[in-house]
Amino acid sequence: MARNFFLRRRQILRSLYEKAASVLSNHHPPIILAKFDADDEANKYLAKQYRIRGYPTVKIFRNGGQMIQEYRDSRRADYIVEYLKEQISPASVEIKSAEDSSGIIPQNKITIDFNVEAIEKFFGEVLGL
Repeated sequence: MARNFFLRRRQILRSLYEKAASVLSNHHPPIILAKFDADDEANKYLAKQYRIRGYPTVKIFRNGGQMIQEYRDSRRADYIVEYLKEQISPASVEIKSAEDSSGIIPQNKITIDFNVEAIEKFFGEVLGL
């Protein structure tokens, strides 16, 4: 019975990863989502090299594999897609007007006004000036 549970779980996760991989392959530039069976004898060396000890293990490889991070968030396809898209987006974007911010700053994010007056007021209050 437990074996059937794990087989079904693997099938569900395989389907979710395939869906995410399909979406990400159409991204510009493409984001590659790859998988391998760590239990397969031919892949044991990869499992050992990347310290894969359980199923499912999801790793993110950056800079040609020089930086490796384990992904521990949701396994839902839409979460994986959004997370990886965020990872390749620029760390910052210059916004010069309210119109520039349209579509860049989601409604649930905090925005800070960094004009000179705001900065002076902030530091004045913090430093007691």
